This record gives sequence, structure tokens and C-alpha cells, in this order.
Amino acid sequence: MERYVEVMKQSTELMATIEEGIDHIRFQLNEGKYEQSILLFEDVLVAYVSVEKSLSPLVTSVETESISSSMQTLKENFEQIVVSFEQKQYGKVKEIIQFTVLPMVQKVRKQLEQAFNQYLIS
Repeated sequence: MERYVEVMKQSTELMATIEEGIDHIRFQLNEGKYEQSILLFEDVLVAYVSVEKSLSPLVTSVETESISSSMQTLKENFEQIVVSFEQKQYGKVKEIIQFTVLPMVQKVRKQLEQAFNQYLIS
């Protein structure tokens, strides 16, 4: 498990960065900066895929059933945002971000911190 400590650390940090990015997207949408928000959302998706791939070797080693479930839900919410962006339904994007995605990103980050805490502190 020690060989995955850096992956655990970076995954939790990247989830915090994703959270900041999602919050900034919300701000940009409120300001009417739709094109910039789309570009930032693309970066958020790349970061999310990176976390998802990085965690795949840990699935059998760490209690991750709830994390996997939360990440799947988050992925589905991201897909809803993509569709809403494509349809230029920016109000719906804001709604999904504020009421669903941002709380889910926070939940996943906390789940990762709790699951990895025993390995990162020692």
C-alpha cells in the first residue's frame, strides 16, 4: 500500500482542485462568461478522469465501494452538464453545479480523505 501513498495524496489534492474549479465555473456562469466556463469545465473533466484512473488500482486494496458509487454518480452529473452546455441551457448547468455537483465533489473529497487518512498520516 505504501507504493500508492503518493497517488492517494495527489488524488485528494486534485479533488480539492476540482472543487475549486467547479466553484469558479459557477462564478463564471453567474457573470455570463459561458465560453470561459466551458473551457474550465473541460479542464475539470480531465482532472476527474485522472483521479478516476489513478484510483482504479486501489479499488481492491481500500474500502472504496461508497467512493466508487459516489464517483459514478458524479460522472453521471458531469454528463448532464455536458448535455446542458451543448444545449446552451446555462441556467440548468448552474442548477446542476450548485445543488448536485458541488456537494457531490465535496462528498467524494471527504470520502477519499477518510479512506486514505490511515495511510497518509503514518
